[in-house]
Amino acid sequence: MTLLLIRHLTGAALTVALSFVVAAGWAGLLRIGSSPPRRGRRSGVDPRPLRLASGDPDAPHAVRDRVRAAARACGLEARAAEIELAVQELVGNGLRHTGGRVTVRMRVPGRGPQRRLRVEVLDRSRRLPVPRWAVPDDTAHGRGMCLVAVLCDGWGAVRRVGGKQVWCEFAAPAREPLRATVP
Repeated sequence: MTLLLIRHLTGAALTVALSFVVAAGWAGLLRIGSSPPRRGRRSGVDPRPLRLASGDPDAPHAVRDRVRAAARACGLEARAAEIELAVQELVGNGLRHTGGRVTVRMRVPGRGPQRRLRVEVLDRSRRLPVPRWAVPDDTAHGRGMCLVAVLCDGWGAVRRVGGKQVWCEFAAPAREPLRATVP
């Protein structure tokens, strides 16, 4: 609670608060700069939202890193390239069609055989994506959601206040039960 209060202090009040923290021997609890990555209790997936803007040269790299880490945490290393491609398509659509910002969230809902990696991309457009399997002219656009549908185990889109959320899910592999071997 002390750290939350210190975040909102400025000027002389901040100096007094920091002096108190140091005097109380709590200096080791202070974190300067960005927060440490929070991990889901059981999943190992970083639950912090990843905010991306069009034109940000680091955005693709940040998305790939986060997707790879989430795939590894869920035991989906073998599908990491598929997950990356699907997520990059959703992020690209969000940036292209809104011309602005998107937020990417990853989580692992379910337990046991129902566990899955869920990636959610939120943007400011209320227009829901529609997969187009056949495009009359041979354009480079229009097939991305079909690709997402083929790569993932489920996807959908929901209107939200201020925009929409497009999500895709990848089933985590079932963990094999431990078997005792008797010689």
